[in-house]
Amino acid sequence: MCCFSYCLLLLLLLLLSLDYGCTNYNGQDKEYKTIKGTIGKPLYLPSNITNPNLKHWLKKVTNNARTKILLYDPKNKEKYVSNEVPFRFNTSKMVFEILRVQRKHEGRYIIIEEGDGELELDKFHIKVYEPITNVSIGQTETPMMNDSCLITLNCTTLGGDDVIYNWTQNREYLQNNSSVLEVTLLPDSASVSYTCRATNPVSHGFASINPLATRCSTKSEQRWDILLKVVVAILLAVLALTLLTVLYIYQPTKKGSFSLDPQRQHPVPEPYPEPEPVQTEINTVYAAVQKMQAPVHSPTAGPCTIYELAGPVGNHSHQSAYPERTSGFNS
Repeated sequence: MCCFSYCLLLLLLLLLSLDYGCTNYNGQDKEYKTIKGTIGKPLYLPSNITNPNLKHWLKKVTNNARTKILLYDPKNKEKYVSNEVPFRFNTSKMVFEILRVQRKHEGRYIIIEEGDGELELDKFHIKVYEPITNVSIGQTETPMMNDSCLITLNCTTLGGDDVIYNWTQNREYLQNNSSVLEVTLLPDSASVSYTCRATNPVSHGFASINPLATRCSTKSEQRWDILLKVVVAILLAVLALTLLTVLYIYQPTKKGSFSLDPQRQHPVPEPYPEPEPVQTEINTVYAAVQKMQAPVHSPTAGPCTIYELAGPVGNHSHQSAYPERTSGFNS
């Protein structure tokens, strides 16, 4: 008996743990239904409205708080109580509707019917997604040995949330859920085509490509032609460079210029010519100089100085410092 009670208690605790995640309003446990909305498109909120003569509220639940969005009153038709103008009640389908879904509309909503009390009809969890646009495949190539080629295909989209990729080769699915696909192709597999399919909860798109193996792997004859062209181009470039070098080394240098070639001798500057002597007329002047004769001293003359014997100098005359002496002898 105790074992049975213990098992029953465990089962009760298990049930309580399973119901713990459900939102509980007015004693009613209901799971939120997930509705996928596409940005820019309308969205209907299906509800079980059975009595159209009663008032119905659309409220948004945020942190266990309810915000009134739209009231449908059969007498006053519809009434907006917030700035959420894109909401309306579709009387033909008897459902609430979002005219143009935006990112801010994501969240939890509840529809309540007002009668004798409040009855929760439906709960919604709106998930908003951006649609996929412009699917394209990029290609990069890496040549390999044995004429093979490694090709990397990259699938991209311009827009889209929670995008999942898958690939097909000639309409056969490949075990690859990534946006990048690497394949090795041979020259004889150029006709192989690949298709990338991108999907998300609200849209999908695809793109195909035929990666030609000849773009990165060529036949042997074509490779020899390419190699020959490359060798000829290199030889022409070397010949042109050699010719330019020879012309640069052996080109005549101007007077007074210097060469940067260390093996060339620097030009020796030419000596400047000496100026020619000026031819001037030479006139020879002959002058007759008369030598003055020294006075002959007479033995009978009286004594005289050496200056008097030398004769007059210039226009000066010299007088003896000694007085003239008279002979003591009478003739």
